[in-house]
Amino acid sequence: MCPGALHSAENRPGLSAKPGAALELLRSAAELNGATEIALTFADYLDVENRQARRYDQLQRKTILFIEEIERVTGAPVTLIGTRFDERSVIDRRHP
Repeated sequence: MCPGALHSAENRPGLSAKPGAALELLRSAAELNGATEIALTFADYLDVENRQARRYDQLQRKTILFIEEIERVTGAPVTLIGTRFDERSVIDRRHP
């Protein structure tokens, strides 16, 4: 699911305009698939300044809140965060 899908159903087939619909889809998908970890890609789409982040604490505040919401809804940690289109642009939270 793309990052914006949780906040807007606009122009996204299959998503309801109801506020919690995308979060419910995410919760169901995590439960059905037995998610133990989540990889979030395109963090730079949430805020272009995330492209500069190399550590979790360098992400923009709204991105951190978004990640916390994903973790709350799914019960699984977001362990990998892609900050731009480059194989070296992944924040790995598995090993502090």
